Amino acid sequence: MNRHLLALLLLAALPVHAIPRDEVLVRARTYATHPWHCSAANVTGGCGGGYTSVYAVGDYVGLPYDWGGYASIDQFDRGVDAGKGVGSYPADGILDCTVGVDCSGFVSRAWKAPHTTTSGMDTITSPITAAQLKPADAYNATGYHVMLFERVQANGDPQFIESVYYNVHTTFWEPWTYVADFDPVRYDDIEDQPAVYADGTADHPVQVGSFPFVDERDTTLSSSDLFDACLGAAPSTQEQGPEVVYRVEVTTPGTLTAAVQDDGGVDVDVHVYRALNELDCVARNDKTVSLAVGCGTIYVVVDTYTAAGGDQPGPYALTIDLEPSGQPCGAPDPAYEPGGAVGEACDYDGSGSLPFCNPNLGAVVCIYSSAPGGGSFCSYPCAAAADCAADFPGGCCEEVDVDYRACLPVDWCTPPQPDAGDDLSADTADVASAEVEPIPEPVADTASEAGPEVVPEASPEAGPDAGADTPSLDLPPAHDAAPHPDGHADPDPTPDATAADTPEGPGSPDAGSEGTGGSAGCATGRGESRGTALALTLLAVATLASLSRRRKGLYLEIYTSRSRVCECPSGPIVSPPASSEPRTARS
Repeated sequence: MNRHLLALLLLAALPVHAIPRDEVLVRARTYATHPWHCSAANVTGGCGGGYTSVYAVGDYVGLPYDWGGYASIDQFDRGVDAGKGVGSYPADGILDCTVGVDCSGFVSRAWKAPHTTTSGMDTITSPITAAQLKPADAYNATGYHVMLFERVQANGDPQFIESVYYNVHTTFWEPWTYVADFDPVRYDDIEDQPAVYADGTADHPVQVGSFPFVDERDTTLSSSDLFDACLGAAPSTQEQGPEVVYRVEVTTPGTLTAAVQDDGGVDVDVHVYRALNELDCVARNDKTVSLAVGCGTIYVVVDTYTAAGGDQPGPYALTIDLEPSGQPCGAPDPAYEPGGAVGEACDYDGSGSLPFCNPNLGAVVCIYSSAPGGGSFCSYPCAAAADCAADFPGGCCEEVDVDYRACLPVDWCTPPQPDAGDDLSADTADVASAEVEPIPEPVADTASEAGPEVVPEASPEAGPDAGADTPSLDLPPAHDAAPHPDGHADPDPTPDATAADTPEGPGSPDAGSEGTGGSAGCATGRGESRGTALALTLLAVATLASLSRRRKGLYLEIYTSRSRVCECPSGPIVSPPASSEPRTARS
């Protein structure tokens, strides 16, 4: 019995709606690595009401966080193309003019489940112990946040995929205490059946090494079912079944031809993408496509056609060939150039003139000099200098705040201390103090704290405090509230959520806590909180806009404890005050 037939028999034995763990992770990683472009139209989205996206015109990686969002890849690409706003936050309300995913919308999509909020996760999951945890399970905190567990890293730390801050991203820098207040859960319709193909997905495409290239597969066995249309060439043709992704590295210009043959009862089509965004699908045909290509990366996708009776997956044979034109490589085709990678300058003063540090590109914190013209760069936590060698040759791993070490380039490292007998009269290089700012979030609160170690934090207008001369740490803000309030579990929630939709959870009226302004049990930013340190947490990790910098140690303490935001119909306390303009991150 061949492996394809055996795999089909095993799949037939699974529950109708079961999803293998491998497919869940493929879906999650594709959301985190999806490239897209924000246009001027996407900044406002035609929403009115003062909405402005935190994204500015430029290229990005990872779907944006969108309060109440539950977009598929196809819905997101179509929404961007239609000029919808990209992403939103509690202060914006649940909008039908924006597109993206919130934390529960993302996890629900990864599981192929209906949009289920953190407060309703118990209806589609079962509790497990930490010892039972497997990849594609989740950690849920009712009324706060939910994230997918991906794996245990070599150093013993966990790795998660989640939608929070700006976007869907891999969280690789947190210890297990990150989920100390979370419950491990398992999706009821998940299966341990391993993938038949180890490749053929957006995050791990089949590599085409030579021409002619021939491959035989079966889309029924694919772990990828995310691309639903060729928006750049045939937007109305539905390809909602599973697909297999091939990557072609073109080293000489010529004519690329891709042809697919399928069996009776099977209808798979061949698509050519210049990047794995449906808007970048430039050719499609039921049998054969042929087009001129320059040097660079091309993707060939064999996708399953959706007829009136449903998807028509099955076995196929694919041939890819390239006829060189004899011309030299010219300028490469336009490609996505997202900002926010390790070592790149980053936004630290709220001006939006630089990109935020993107975890999908390996960047966790923005380190900047408080000296005028001192510069900034994206970095990540480290334990020793060896952790930094690949990105910062000759650099160091230094403590930039209490118990927080980050990679620094060589010219930012602390010079060796002189011996007592050394002559200190000569001029020495002035090493600018370093400050660290998080993957930023476009929200802030009006409250602030004063203390002997408080350094005024920059507002978007004022920039960083040029007089600060000691390192301090601004780390990623607390998670945005989990999705829209319960009562909007359908994929297309409406923006008229009311207090009646508020979930009952820790800090809700039934839990005995107090609130104001119609937000019973929700922290207001003026002293009330749902937990011991929630109000302080949300204040201390809010972004630069309108918020005074807090005690340096507090930033780190809050960062590692990771309290979450409550689900409130009027939005959690991280919402910006009415007088504060939304912060914009630019690439």
